[in-house]
Amino acid sequence: MKKLLVAMSVCAAFALSACSDPCVDPCEEAKECSDASELLKVVDCPALCEEMQKQAEDKGCADEYDESLSCSADLNVCNPDESKCATEGEKLATCLAK
Repeated sequence: MKKLLVAMSVCAAFALSACSDPCVDPCEEAKECSDASELLKVVDCPALCEEMQKQAEDKGCADEYDESLSCSADLNVCNPDESKCATEGEKLATCLAK
């Protein structure tokens, strides 16, 4: 589950990049990690990314979503530094929980 959350954060970070899909690519990369869970391996990344963006927009959390993505852009998908984007992740989670 941790890798899934990191993949979601990383995909948000890549939303600003025009070079590749901002969410799907890191999600798919996370599936290839040696310790990827069975749940992560079967995730439909395009659907997950679309739903994440929709939820953020619907709840008025687009800024928090963008901040979380931006922060996560430099994280290693398979070995993330969990503390690096903790504040941004907490802000997004708090906003989404409203």
